[in-house]
Amino acid sequence: MARLSADLSMANAAENADVVHSHTWYTGLAGHLAALLYGVPHVLTAHSLEPMRPWKAEQLGGGYRISSWVERTAVEAADAVIAVSSGSDDVLHTTRRWTPAGCNAQRHRHRRGYPVEPSGSEESVLAELVDPARPIVAFVGRITRQKGVAHLVAAAHRFAPRCSWCSALRRRTPRRSPRR
Repeated sequence: MARLSADLSMANAAENADVVHSHTWYTGLAGHLAALLYGVPHVLTAHSLEPMRPWKAEQLGGGYRISSWVERTAVEAADAVIAVSSGSDDVLHTTRRWTPAGCNAQRHRHRRGYPVEPSGSEESVLAELVDPARPIVAFVGRITRQKGVAHLVAAAHRFAPRCSWCSALRRRTPRRSPRR
């Protein structure tokens, strides 16, 4: 319930906004309420949607049903939805409004892969024990069931012998320090 009450505060703070943006179900209700209160467009960024993550019921208990309702309501009412991957874009079809036939608002799919200029010299990369001539298997993410770390580790013995293995793992989502 604390998450939902935070949404009320966020919606109230958007009084002078021209557009509101929400990320995930945690802020989806705030974006939806702000759009209703102030008549501004709501842009929602969708990651993996709650109804497609049944393991979250273990973590959230009864809150899972509330988070699923909040997210469905926010997604279906949003003026634009940005899907961060083809997977989340596909999941949007599970909501009534976002089916191809029922979609009146804009849908956008973000494609992964950013053009990045190399930083540092080849020698500095080699100094870090990464051979750019060899294939690299990398994982950067939280150690949670839905990220598939167990599948990656179980498959590691099948990697080509030439592969380098790199990982940056984190136990859970980092928490921000409380505001004072």
